[in-house]
Amino acid sequence: MVESSKPGNAGICLDFSGKYPVIHFSAASQKNRKTQSIPLCPEAVEWFNQNYLPEQRQGKVFPVIRPISKTKYSPKEAGRVVSDIARAARVFTNSDGKSAGLHDYRRAWITRLAKRLPLAVVQKLARHSSPVTTATFYIDLQTVELGALLWEQIPTITTNLQHSANYEPQPLSQEKQ
Repeated sequence: MVESSKPGNAGICLDFSGKYPVIHFSAASQKNRKTQSIPLCPEAVEWFNQNYLPEQRQGKVFPVIRPISKTKYSPKEAGRVVSDIARAARVFTNSDGKSAGLHDYRRAWITRLAKRLPLAVVQKLARHSSPVTTATFYIDLQTVELGALLWEQIPTITTNLQHSANYEPQPLSQEKQ
């Protein structure tokens, strides 16, 4: 659990009790002030299964208390800690050496989802009220990725083409009148 073990409590909590594990967000924990729940991605569930025994899946997953002073981190301070960890791990978002922050990881997660799921589903998982927000500010697919998705998802009538560099289009045959 991240913040509490019961969905009704304030904060964010994980719920492994159903067929599909869920993350619950209380209204107080969100910018939009709405209580929401979304299913966890299979990769996240796998990570929890590999790193925590069932009896350990309660209480806080990540420390939110400073080790020395025993006081809580503010959200801004927690974000700085994540950036410090990213800097130490040499995870940068650009060539200027800006280390990745919480929002960068969120954007990367949403972009990964967009490669596998329809926009409407990604929007719901991102907890956005509009697909425009998701598509405009969060999904960053590069040309090569778009090409791969296009070729994987749309069957071609030239199946024998198979990305051949030697392919040359043939002129359309002229029908005799």
